[in-house]
Amino acid sequence: MLEHSEILQILADTDPLGFIRAGADDAVYAPASRFISYALHDDITRLQVQKIIWQAFYIEYCEGTIAGTDPAVPWSLGKEYAHLIIGKPSRYKNVADVIRELFNY
Repeated sequence: MLEHSEILQILADTDPLGFIRAGADDAVYAPASRFISYALHDDITRLQVQKIIWQAFYIEYCEGTIAGTDPAVPWSLGKEYAHLIIGKPSRYKNVADVIRELFNY
């Protein structure tokens, strides 16, 4: 299993959403890296890894709660709109390849 810190480093190095190129700290990928680390397991395909990465970004950047509401009111973008923001799972092929390489597939 890859540790959260290893996934964070992979995301920082590959910068799939361009946050670091835009000036953000690599910690911007920390929440997604935790999700990815927990979801990975042995004997996983590249496509599955791509979908896990996409899901992590979807949860982090395309879902949430409306601030100041009590009780908290959830919101989420439809997947078709999320594709416009974070792309489709195929966008994460190179990241998935790096992860699979570290798993020694």
